[in-house]
Amino acid sequence: MKVQTMFSNRRAFLQTSATVLASGTMARVGSIGGSDLPKQPVKGFAAGQNHRRKELWSLLGDLPWQHRSGPAKLVKTEEHDGYKLEHLVLDLNGQEPVPALLLIPDKRQTPAPGYSTFIGTPECMSSGKEQLLKGVAVQPAYAPVCAEKGLVTLAIDSWCFGERQHNADGHTGEEDAFKLMLWQGQVLFGMMMFDEFRAFDYLASRPEVDPERLGVFGMSMGSTKAWWLAALEPRVKVAWMCVASLISTS
Repeated sequence: MKVQTMFSNRRAFLQTSATVLASGTMARVGSIGGSDLPKQPVKGFAAGQNHRRKELWSLLGDLPWQHRSGPAKLVKTEEHDGYKLEHLVLDLNGQEPVPALLLIPDKRQTPAPGYSTFIGTPECMSSGKEQLLKGVAVQPAYAPVCAEKGLVTLAIDSWCFGERQHNADGHTGEEDAFKLMLWQGQVLFGMMMFDEFRAFDYLASRPEVDPERLGVFGMSMGSTKAWWLAALEPRVKVAWMCVASLISTS
């Protein structure tokens, strides 16, 4: 039995998605090529989308819509090969601060396409947003690819990940947060999506970013977030997902 990881395929997959977004090609969400969707919206299609978005939001529990996001706090700036990296703390939910990384390529269009990345694999619970820079066994660091393609890229620490991991045992911490939120009428995944939604707003507001060219990328549970945000947020033009797995061949 031979077990191998898909490093080269995943890297090629990410490079392809980055090229699509950087070139301004607007693939329709739900189809990589968009060929299976009508070129012209059918009557009532937009209204139907709005109705479905409301239904999806209603499934995510009580969300802190009353909280108005404050300005981002810049902690420090680093210069890397081909890009600048801002370490930020975002005020998204009114309950706990959200550490984030913003990658700004040295060579980019003005304004440049924006890209939100979502972390979700168990291997990433302690590293969180740092996966952008360090990678893990199932996914190499992809900051160089984003810089090469000229994508202004945002990664945040989700609930129970990275600097928001409040228990040394990540799984126990996630279970504790899940149960606590249920008692409060909240859903952990809903609170995660709320943060991603507000973070996407922040990305779109950056002066370096073209708000008409915004995309999302996620791996494992992050791929589920990418689908959800694409469904909830009409500004998402490109959504790419990657499932973390090992391929076994005999």
